[in-house]
Amino acid sequence: MKEKLSLILKGIVLGTSFILPGVSGGVLSVVMGIYDKLIEAVSHFYESWANFKKYFNFLFFLGVGGIISVLILTNVIEFALNKIPVITILLFVGLIVGGVPQLFNKIKNEVSFGNILLMFIGIGLLVIMSFTTGGAGNQVIDTSLISMIKMFGIGVLSSATIVIPGVSGSFLLMVIGYYEPLLRIVNEITSFTNLYNNIIVMIPLGIGLVLGAILIARVIDFCLKKYPVKTYYVIIGFVIASIIEVFLSVFEYSYTIPTIIIGLILMVFSSLIVYKFFEK
Repeated sequence: MKEKLSLILKGIVLGTSFILPGVSGGVLSVVMGIYDKLIEAVSHFYESWANFKKYFNFLFFLGVGGIISVLILTNVIEFALNKIPVITILLFVGLIVGGVPQLFNKIKNEVSFGNILLMFIGIGLLVIMSFTTGGAGNQVIDTSLISMIKMFGIGVLSSATIVIPGVSGSFLLMVIGYYEPLLRIVNEITSFTNLYNNIIVMIPLGIGLVLGAILIARVIDFCLKKYPVKTYYVIIGFVIASIIEVFLSVFEYSYTIPTIIIGLILMVFSSLIVYKFFEK
């Protein structure tokens, strides 16, 4: 029971990456110590009945937490971002920072020039992505065939943010203009408004998420098994760049000294929680 509850809580944390701009689901799964198992489960659960039974509980309870997060916490986080954005963002920076020590446990005694270079390549790739993505106006989502095809494609793109550390799902949706429309749809579903059309719209999105995650996870699973240390050096680069990017986004909002102090206190607190309770 304790393990199932832990997975639900971790799923709730993962779900926030689709709501809070700048926060990566991949990074959160890394810092909570479930990244390797998540990639393995998504890559192999469908290969046999034995694998399905082996990974079912892990994926199911993690998924339950993710759904709870998106359906219930959407309004809470949206409210927090509107009212106390600096404090909210620093709180999530703490969630990421708290898991960094676990990352370095994956690569200890494996320091080399080539590995350090891979880490900086990881940092550089995420920085380049941040500078080369431009904003888009809000898109229209309806039940037309074209819109359904687009939703499937968005699902595939979004799946990459689950399994590739450092890439924020909510940030990606903002870039392509689907963040606010999808947030509105989720809010309407939770309030049982326009339920039929909204569920129809979400089905191709969900299919794209599942299929995309399976395909991308297989590639990463191969890298983790063949080149684990090198892969984790790149992941560490993604995580470092993600921490810097999310932290710097604080200064896009108006803030006061007391707000910064409260935010930093919560950042330290959330870091300690992750370090203490989410380590393997």
